[in-house]
Amino acid sequence: MKKRSKVYLILGIILTIILVGCFAFYARLRNTYAAVDTANPIEQLSFYEKNDSEITVVFYRTGCAACNKAEHVIVPNVRKAREKGQEVIVMDVSKLSKHEMAEIKERVPAAFANNHVPTPQIVKLKTDGMGDWETVNQSSLTTLDLRTLRQMLVGSDS
Repeated sequence: MKKRSKVYLILGIILTIILVGCFAFYARLRNTYAAVDTANPIEQLSFYEKNDSEITVVFYRTGCAACNKAEHVIVPNVRKAREKGQEVIVMDVSKLSKHEMAEIKERVPAAFANNHVPTPQIVKLKTDGMGDWETVNQSSLTTLDLRTLRQMLVGSDS
């Protein structure tokens, strides 16, 4: 009987380790930019441009150390903002073509510094429904801390 209980104990420990590992992997996968990335961000900008609306655009770049540092704050707060009904577009600028970058520069010129988009960056925009965008608020990790990025996304320190 003792030998059988040791086997069950070992199996129980192994199963627990596997379950904890799966949960940790899922939690990490869920909190990545890829999990909240917007498909066709240029089309989304065009859609909102035609409506009288306010949107938040999050720019990040694959391989950016500052983006990786801010990811654990930005991604969960993008989810919270979307749950509150806020429109959030998340885009990886390293995956945009030259044509798409030109469109972004035309629509959101405030996001550019010296023909470059500093990342991570959050820009709040408002449109009048006639195709004109106005920058309401803007921040990047280079100028602000993670708490400010969180507040820009969800409006509070929660």
